Amino acid sequence: MGIYEYAMQMELEGKAWYEERAAKTQHPGLRKILQAMAEDESKHYDVFKAMSENQQVPAVEKSAVLEQASSFFEHLSEAGAPEFDATEITLWEELRAHEEKAEQFYREKAETAASAAEKAALIEIADEEHRHAVLIDNMIDFLRQPDIWLENAEWRHMDAY
Repeated sequence: MGIYEYAMQMELEGKAWYEERAAKTQHPGLRKILQAMAEDESKHYDVFKAMSENQQVPAVEKSAVLEQASSFFEHLSEAGAPEFDATEITLWEELRAHEEKAEQFYREKAETAASAAEKAALIEIADEEHRHAVLIDNMIDFLRQPDIWLENAEWRHMDAY
């Protein structure tokens, strides 16, 4: 299996994972974040599909999921922390492991890319996966201690990526 086929498979798995979790999540804000992350994985799939079919490297669209998450957290700080099922933390830890694996794979493949454009696309998608992992880390922190997390009213838990 070539790099593009493997990458497409990995992105489809990520998309399915996010969609499955979104369908099971009771909290609308979390569902929205999960759906946005599924959309990002779909966009990554489209990039690799285009590269596979015609060897042209399309532009990688930057994700808006961090901005969406910011508004989710701002809403929570106004409304107060909701109750979450303990299994939510496990879910997010699994998602983080998937994003970290994808990021590492794309960074490794960027080192042996056939062209500068392919290398740039792989690095940009790796950066997207890194941003997803950062968001997930913040979700895990929030789920572990929502009241303490929300006390930081300036929402500075995430660096600007």
